[in-house]
Amino acid sequence: MSIVIYHNPECGTSRNVLMIIEAADYKPTVIEYLKTPPTVAELDAVSAALDAAGAPKEMMIWAMIETPTAILDARAICAHPRVAVLVMGTNDLAKELRAAQVPGRAPLFPHLATALLAAREAGKPVLDGVYNDIKNAEGFTAECRQGADMGFDGKTLIHPDQVTI
Repeated sequence: MSIVIYHNPECGTSRNVLMIIEAADYKPTVIEYLKTPPTVAELDAVSAALDAAGAPKEMMIWAMIETPTAILDARAICAHPRVAVLVMGTNDLAKELRAAQVPGRAPLFPHLATALLAAREAGKPVLDGVYNDIKNAEGFTAECRQGADMGFDGKTLIHPDQVTI
């Protein structure tokens, strides 16, 4: 069996998944997606692999937008027929841009807007990225309002306490 993992070595979940695969004596192809983000051609390949495996047409791709390349390719990604939703990866995007993560997200604003434009052009939903300070309900609420004001369809969460806000 051939296994390909799109891996972020700084992500604990990604490291754990890789460890489990290797512990099962598989030798996966590891692609550090922040260094080598998937291309639209690879998106086509994933879609074709889903079809070949008999996946129902309703099984769609939620595309993470978390690199400069993904921002610049957002229009093509959104145009792909198997992509259902864009999900903003704001932490990785900020890191890749070497941008500060500050209240109000001014350094990320134009990049978030670019992804929003692409999603709206394609008629697809787009989810805002996570808010890291799980103990700051006021800051989280403000960022949720900002995302809604910008036009995001929802927000991804990293902690159960954020669900009720």
